[in-house]
Amino acid sequence: MNEFQDAFVEVCAPSSYILGFCTEYNTYGAVIQSNYRLKCSNVDPPCADRYLSSDAYHYKGCYDIVKNHIKKEVSDLQPQPHHLQNTSEGQLNPRESSDRNYVIIIGICSVFVITTFTVGGVLLRMCKTRKFELLNGREIKEKLFKFKE
Repeated sequence: MNEFQDAFVEVCAPSSYILGFCTEYNTYGAVIQSNYRLKCSNVDPPCADRYLSSDAYHYKGCYDIVKNHIKKEVSDLQPQPHHLQNTSEGQLNPRESSDRNYVIIIGICSVFVITTFTVGGVLLRMCKTRKFELLNGREIKEKLFKFKE
């Protein structure tokens, strides 16, 4: 079984000793390891206290957990008539409404940030230009005063 306990996997991997727990295949680490959420003593029929990971298929109790999990997922996917009665045309369910609110908030914030940077950049450029003009004007006046003397 995989680490999410929702699928069976068959892998070719080095054997390791498993102590007191069912096995799982960790897809991220690509290793067979103990599943610390499933103690051997808690499954029916229980698995051995110590066994090779290559013998895990002998312990049906561990795999029944996955079968039950898969059955539960399939039954959860069946349409529930009472859910359909509560919604009416044109109404959003709470999740869609929440998602729409986030999109609106992010959009408004983005426009605000872009506007702030644009206005700030224009003002900064205007200030620098004005300062340059003032400095040039002062230099001209200083040269005129020196010339008169």
